Amino acid sequence: MIIPAILENNKESLIKRVNQVKSFSRKVHIDIMDQTLTDQRTLSISDIPLDLPVQIELHLMVTTPSLYLESIKNLNPYKLIIHSESDIFEKEVNLMRNFFNIYAGVNINTPVDEVISIKEKLAGVLLMSVNMGASGKNFNIKVLDKVKEVSQYFSNIQLDGGINEENLSICKSLGVKDFAIHTTLFSSPNIEDEFLKLKEL
Repeated sequence: MIIPAILENNKESLIKRVNQVKSFSRKVHIDIMDQTLTDQRTLSISDIPLDLPVQIELHLMVTTPSLYLESIKNLNPYKLIIHSESDIFEKEVNLMRNFFNIYAGVNINTPVDEVISIKEKLAGVLLMSVNMGASGKNFNIKVLDKVKEVSQYFSNIQLDGGINEENLSICKSLGVKDFAIHTTLFSSPNIEDEFLKLKEL
């Protein structure tokens, strides 16, 4: 599945992005950063409108997702991505899995051992194919070996970062089911055409 990825600093920009894709994508992927795991800061979870006309998955590039538990509950995301780089990753998974479908997020240079060790607690895994943070980076082929490794343990694998027409097909052939895509979509002169083109690959 192709899921438009939204990385914005304010509510107005978020709403603009959603409006650009809502006619052809029923889901969006929203990146949240609070400068605890990355140098960047996005809009806060409480800034996300409760009445968005799409289903949302939240990608939490934060150390302590549970700090935002009530705000996340209000949004009712169909998927919550928690990063394994947090020092309290497993503790956070144990708490948040009581409320949400949890995917483990794994940055490009982070080993997957810890994620595999708690695989029974997870609905899937999201592998970063760039270094997490700002958008517009090039796809890192190192992620392909990680896909091969985690595919032995997870049937639900998602990639995020640098995905385009050149690399999507090979990732699909390795077992990746979902792709969070920002730059390739939103830099296109026709976002819907690009979405449909990627979807058909």
